[in-house]
Amino acid sequence: AEDGGHEFVFSHIDTNVTGLGIHGCLVQVQNSKGVGVATSDRVSLQRNRRSHIGARFLIDAERGGMGRVLVEWVQLTPAHARERPSTPALRYTPKRWVNHTSRESSMLKSTSTPRSWGRIGICALLLAFLAGCVPQPAYHHPAPQTLYARKFERLWRNYNRYYPYFDYKHIHWNAEYAHYRPQVAKVRNDAQFLALLKRMLAPLKDVHAVLVTPSGRWIHTYEPPRFDRPNWNFASLKKNVRNLTWYGAKWGTGTVDGIPYIVIAAWTHAGFSVSNFDYLLNRYRRSPALILDVRMNGGGDDKLAYAVAGRFTTQKHLTEYLQFRNGPLHSDLTPLKPRYLKPRGSWQFSKPVALLIGPDCFSSNESFIAAMQTLPNVTTIGATTGGGSGDPRFFDLGAGWRYSVPTWIDYTASKRVIEWNGIPPDVPVKTTPQDFRHGADPVLEAAIRVLEAKLHASRELTPQTEPAS
Repeated sequence: AEDGGHEFVFSHIDTNVTGLGIHGCLVQVQNSKGVGVATSDRVSLQRNRRSHIGARFLIDAERGGMGRVLVEWVQLTPAHARERPSTPALRYTPKRWVNHTSRESSMLKSTSTPRSWGRIGICALLLAFLAGCVPQPAYHHPAPQTLYARKFERLWRNYNRYYPYFDYKHIHWNAEYAHYRPQVAKVRNDAQFLALLKRMLAPLKDVHAVLVTPSGRWIHTYEPPRFDRPNWNFASLKKNVRNLTWYGAKWGTGTVDGIPYIVIAAWTHAGFSVSNFDYLLNRYRRSPALILDVRMNGGGDDKLAYAVAGRFTTQKHLTEYLQFRNGPLHSDLTPLKPRYLKPRGSWQFSKPVALLIGPDCFSSNESFIAAMQTLPNVTTIGATTGGGSGDPRFFDLGAGWRYSVPTWIDYTASKRVIEWNGIPPDVPVKTTPQDFRHGADPVLEAAIRVLEAKLHASRELTPQTEPAS
């Protein structure tokens, strides 16, 4: 459509339903180029001679083109919604195909008489209510008839609406739907259904796309290859860290060549707290340096991680940028939102810190590493992190099962996407399985060398006091 788009007019909403206005339309477009999605925010209200409200909107020419258009939903918002934000929006799903092959407007007209408009208005409201309760097919497929089909629709739609990485990862989500939706009809039990969901989500290659059992166990739909190349080993830690003491299974402390060593294996509140860390850090307040090991930390609570990071900066730092979906199109993303790290506590450890990182670092631990790497007193040592940051949102799948949908794109302070890239260390260290089988820890050894060099440089820069005569 060289004129900038196709124009359609909907004229089947009765004015007896007072105070309603068309908020927007989401349409699926099918033509020779395949299936696409188009939306319209160019919506205006009008009244025709029959005194019923219509909605006029344009389909973006680039996405729409010539072809058959399925109107998936029309969202109705009461006119007083701005004054009463709690007023719910209604959704009406006409499920009507329109053949459009010219630049002229097409009209979905009702054949009802003016006296029947009141009944149509009531039906529209009823359909609007039902549309919010029963998932509609994502595009030209039969309405879901089975429990598994309805669950599939909800999961696919939640990913379609909230997942931010479709364009970044070049995922054709509609194609996934077209491939797997017919297969749902063959599903006969939970095991088959879960296997189908795992196959559909696997191309995302996202460590945060998980299914959660009723007992709380996570079933990952993707296992990154970096799990097979860890750069740490518990037995080597026990051999190389003097007086290594574990407080539960998540964190511990000791010394390496006289330098305090703290290991944090997960950012969880089970056995670890901000107050515990503050107490331990206070013991090392006068130490010349510190080793902080998070190589085995796969994530957890990023607020807890940021609270710990706040003890190592004396001023506010820009650490990350975050981006979320803000519309139905996969390209609908918010502007980059800056994230900052602020000092925490009555004092901060501003002396040299060696932060040990590696391929087993994911999620909120990568947020921690991204924050710490911006600090001038911190040196990251080891290998590139796993590259998986998503801030997952969880939805109910029924029968106690749940599933997650990653919701953000996380960038480092230099605007590098963490997903699939990871965070490279300041000082890379190569390791082999043989190193750890022999009891060595090359990353820990490199940390000692880096800290000793920094302490030596610091002593050379410190003015010497002249002896008294």
